[in-house]
Amino acid sequence: MINTLDITMTGHPAYEFRLPNGDWRFFYADGFEFFWKPYKKPIVKTINLVNVESFEPFTYPLVNIDIKDKPISKFKKFWLSGWNNDKLYSIDIKVVGMKTVTKISMRSKETFIVDESVECIKNAIDACVWNAEIKEDLK
Repeated sequence: MINTLDITMTGHPAYEFRLPNGDWRFFYADGFEFFWKPYKKPIVKTINLVNVESFEPFTYPLVNIDIKDKPISKFKKFWLSGWNNDKLYSIDIKVVGMKTVTKISMRSKETFIVDESVECIKNAIDACVWNAEIKEDLK
């Protein structure tokens, strides 16, 4: 189809992660407040390039989060659960890489976080037939 592009979405930025007791913990490591959380399966969607309003790159860290129980008694674990998780778990966050993605905003106010680069989106928009016809009319 003309003026369309297949985009791939493999995850989303997240700002908190779940502890073994079910509580949530805000993420913060190496100056980053968000990390890249991959989907179980990538999603492929076709968009109309004419309806793309804006696109910009973002970079998120790829992390390994290792959560281990601290050696405390079951009574203390019960007592502190949901109140002071720092005394229950030792959390080790390691940044293993970086992921650059592109946020695409559509005219319908729908947004997508896609794996395609900004250059790929720009080249696709520049090459679409709608833009080629407008360029010819402007000459």
